[in-house]
Amino acid sequence: MLTVEEHAPRARCYDCGSPTIFSLCHHCGKSMCHQHSSKAVDAFKKPVSREFADLGLKDPQASTYHCAEHDHVVEGGLRGLIWAGVAIAVVGLVLAGIAVAAAGLRAGLANMVAGLVLMLAGAGLAAGAYRAHRRRKAAELSVRPFLPVVPGLKSISVRETLRGHVSLDEDGNYTSTPQRTGGTVEIVMALAPSDRHRLGIYRNKYSLAPGDPVEFSAGFAVLKGEVGLTFQPGPEHHGMLLPGGTSLAFRGSVTDHPLFSATPGQPAEQWRIRLPYGLQGSRVPRSIPIWIVPSLVPSSDKRALVLELRWIPIEPDRPGGERRPLSFKQFESIELTVPKSWGYVQSASPAAIVSDPESEKFRTIEWKRLASPGQEENMQRDEPGTDSPAEGDGEAAASDSTQPEDSPQPSRPPQPNRPPQVVNRPPQSPRAEDSADEDDDSAEDDQAEAASLITVDGRGRTDGRADEGHQILIIRFADKIKPSDKISGHLRASFQSTLSGITDVRMCQSAGRLQPRIRPPKSTIELEVTIDFELSLSSVRYQDARAVPNRDRLKIDRYPGVIPDFETVVNLTNELSDQGCYVKRVVENPPRGSWCANRVNRYWDIAGRRYHGIFPIDFRITLTGEEEYGSGVRPTAGDTDAQLTVYGSYVNETMTGEVTTEDELQTEYVVTPEYEMTSEYEAMPAYAAPPESEVTAEYEVTKHGQLTMKGQIEKEWAELRSIVDANLKGQGKSRP
Repeated sequence: MLTVEEHAPRARCYDCGSPTIFSLCHHCGKSMCHQHSSKAVDAFKKPVSREFADLGLKDPQASTYHCAEHDHVVEGGLRGLIWAGVAIAVVGLVLAGIAVAAAGLRAGLANMVAGLVLMLAGAGLAAGAYRAHRRRKAAELSVRPFLPVVPGLKSISVRETLRGHVSLDEDGNYTSTPQRTGGTVEIVMALAPSDRHRLGIYRNKYSLAPGDPVEFSAGFAVLKGEVGLTFQPGPEHHGMLLPGGTSLAFRGSVTDHPLFSATPGQPAEQWRIRLPYGLQGSRVPRSIPIWIVPSLVPSSDKRALVLELRWIPIEPDRPGGERRPLSFKQFESIELTVPKSWGYVQSASPAAIVSDPESEKFRTIEWKRLASPGQEENMQRDEPGTDSPAEGDGEAAASDSTQPEDSPQPSRPPQPNRPPQVVNRPPQSPRAEDSADEDDDSAEDDQAEAASLITVDGRGRTDGRADEGHQILIIRFADKIKPSDKISGHLRASFQSTLSGITDVRMCQSAGRLQPRIRPPKSTIELEVTIDFELSLSSVRYQDARAVPNRDRLKIDRYPGVIPDFETVVNLTNELSDQGCYVKRVVENPPRGSWCANRVNRYWDIAGRRYHGIFPIDFRITLTGEEEYGSGVRPTAGDTDAQLTVYGSYVNETMTGEVTTEDELQTEYVVTPEYEMTSEYEAMPAYAAPPESEVTAEYEVTKHGQLTMKGQIEKEWAELRSIVDANLKGQGKSRP
């Protein structure tokens, strides 16, 4: 059965479909690539068509572009040729007169005849040129273009909004509900004095009276990227949206137009274009791309609250779709409301403003302009004098640095049938989480323990990419936090991306040529996410980190005959993606020689994650082995060893705020899948996650019989191990 999928349009050449736009037809606004744009200038860099001639424009501004339907050339007048004919006729007449006067009629007859012939030739040339000039002027008047206007651009912006609500109930059910989405394209331009003078020249050129209507064109705008939106123009925007929905035309009548007359409420000779739009159904996210995860710091005597704000890519709207990353900018404001029964705020990181109204039962904690740790320095350099709490940000960054060096960093998953993008890096050992330190009642210890609960991206994306990361808020109170209480609040975050897919707005001159990118102003592309949240602490309690297996129980599976090359890695990562895993990083260690001349040692490190509820479960797969080479450049045989580690955060119900023993924190479950890994190849069906009733291992469950997060981490190890085992065994059979 065929199904229709909605895809966002993209600005493309009307002829060949190329997304590289060079110009627009100045008549109809069709987009054209360089190959299918008409010839606008001649060999001397002069306009081929004279439509905009004699209007005070420079040659690049007067060089018009046309599509195949409107391709034509307006030839200029022949005044120069007319005057040349007149000059020749005068010269001939003068020569004839001089010949007669100097030598007489009989003696100067020959020179007189030559002068008369020259005079007649000049007169004929002038007459012919005059007739041609009249025809050309008549043709020029018949295709009178819009008055070309070259206004100054004040600002160009695309701003979208996403509003929603986030809740975490007593049973641990996390709900993220988008409520309203929309956007606006806004362009502000101002008339230059030369444009008003050009209006008078235009009327004189086309013999128009002062009261005659004149239509003008201020150029075009091309929306770059995917344009997954539906404009909602008003009557004042009639004719502005061009067919295809990816380009805008700025035209109108000079009569009572804001560019040519003062309008109440805005400066004279300024035009503010504001086009609202809604998103296509496929572009509206099913959940808000910011997660709010509360937790209590272990060994803090129930007095330290951690609020992790994590931004993530937007999940695909259909199976097999791609995740859409959003480039995070900063949190504009965060407002957190907590009960006064928790006591006064002893410390907050980053630094916050605390309000304590006497008449209220709640206390409000507020943060302003918090950028991601990787962007703090750039934003402060770009905006000197900002009021961001630098001291608090520095503390957050310091706490992030406690992450182990081998924490996986996001990266694009490898594409099918293509070697993954790899980075040469020395091998590293899989990590196992350490237990929490004993309480020393210090804010610094709270920050360190809070950072240890963040299993991924602990450095807050300091590599310059902002499509995924987090901000940690740590608040320490004078009294104990009651798990039965709720916290609520409001936050606003800004992204340098859009839900619709618009990446840029390119302006185009009225003649059809795209303006260079170096001309100001730069387009502002922004998404503002506003969230109201209410979180219950009943299901949060204390969190701990869990690694399966423990460091002393690492398991290595051997696969004879499987070559540890990039093809094996690509096939494995594609299988992981098909099973709902997000492959974030593939690292290759430089191949090293072996004891045998025709053998090479290989090492691959694959890191990724899969989400369960609001918490991610992260995995790391290490592939090592030897490749055997024959006479060619490709390996002919080899053996592969695979090692899997899974880790994540979970609620530790045994932690009551007092110091717990190391044994309690490292309770180990032996996880056994429904079949044993063997080194012998055997027939196996395609991988399918076994039902819980068929799994022989015992996982930790709730009183209702559902898997706890700790049990889910342990089960995830068994499932991923099954996926890796089935894939590598299958590759050993399929590859020659």
